[in-house]
Amino acid sequence: MTPSRSAQAAAALVIAGAITVAAALLPPRLSGAQSAPTDASAIANADAAAFTPSNDLGDQIIQLQQHLAAQPADARSWGVLALLLIEQGRVTADPASYAASKAASDQSLAEQPRNNDLAHAASGALLSAKHLFTAALAEADRALTINPYSRPALGVRVDALTELGRLPAALRAARVFDRLQPGLAATTRLAYQSELRANEADARRFFASALTSAIDPNARAFVEYHLGEIARRAGDLSAADAHYRAALQAVPADPNALAGRARVLALRGHVDRAITILREVVTRVPLLEHLIALGELYEISGDRGAAQQQYAVVRASADLARAAGIRPDLELAWFEADHGDPVAALQLGRAEWKKRHSPLVADALGWALHMNGLDERALHYAKLATEYGGDARSWHHRGAVEAALGLDRMGIKHLHKALRLDGGYAPWPAQQLHATLGELEERS
Repeated sequence: MTPSRSAQAAAALVIAGAITVAAALLPPRLSGAQSAPTDASAIANADAAAFTPSNDLGDQIIQLQQHLAAQPADARSWGVLALLLIEQGRVTADPASYAASKAASDQSLAEQPRNNDLAHAASGALLSAKHLFTAALAEADRALTINPYSRPALGVRVDALTELGRLPAALRAARVFDRLQPGLAATTRLAYQSELRANEADARRFFASALTSAIDPNARAFVEYHLGEIARRAGDLSAADAHYRAALQAVPADPNALAGRARVLALRGHVDRAITILREVVTRVPLLEHLIALGELYEISGDRGAAQQQYAVVRASADLARAAGIRPDLELAWFEADHGDPVAALQLGRAEWKKRHSPLVADALGWALHMNGLDERALHYAKLATEYGGDARSWHHRGAVEAALGLDRMGIKHLHKALRLDGGYAPWPAQQLHATLGELEERS
């Protein structure tokens, strides 16, 4: 069922395509928990004649809330509000936005219990943001049964299938998304599917294409950041820094672009400057990956006490997320294996594997098994993690497991592969990789 002409006309009034809304969170591997954007004007269906276009997410939310105060029975606007609140939660790392999003999607369904694809899509996006991917997929499918062209639901479906480890199905879903709703949201998901398969050339092509349609500043910053990540992995730190700067020109103080610049500085040996930037980032947006990266930079600088204090902040932030219904178990499994409690890492990894069998979860579980000395079992999961291509971290971990098992030739090969895949590998794990590689090459 295609959107009606009246719906399309109303949608054109809703925030006029000025803001990008999260269809669903993508894995940390892609974007530091950043969501692939989707144009709100293409999904909204409300009578928005009272709205004034704005590029500011907070303004959009306020305008919708004011409209809903006057028109509380407007189910479609409640659905749009739910999606915008998920984006706000991503941008601010404030779990309260997710609770408000659920209330908005529930209200949308209360006002329109039947044929409400937008409310089901928003519910799926929220479940995905909370890492409840099986439930997210079910909600996306409900929305698509009502409206096969639902842009946010198409995005949630791709992301949920990816996170559940159903990668062939995820690629097919991304292609369907691109066919039914071509645009930035579909293109960036196709790019991520290429990245998962270690096909950087295709990923770069998709993101370069997306840049031509990234009109609003948020979308442009999103794409420039990912182009920077591709350049960094290629070892071209100058190009990476240029893309991060372009992202910051579009959205000053964008946290992911700032974190990218910090990594470039650290890789160039300017660790103190990198720490200063990351301190600013985590003060405003305390995302786990940035909190962990800051602790690792303290370790590199030799300030072990500051690193441990930072890791305590990581655990406290994870507790707050859990209290809001968000499960950061995958990220914590890697973190505890590297910096804390290997037994806890193994418990987290096993629990996550029971829920989903993605390459990322296989890597986290395999690494946790390795850190507990269970290397034969770890190798099984390390191989699963690299089955579709794998990133530098998964090949690093596989090489380290092989080294622990005395498979020196394979360990050396795969550690070198990790370095080829990511010429700008994060500084702290890069130190660990080079240490392992040095030991292997010395005894070979």
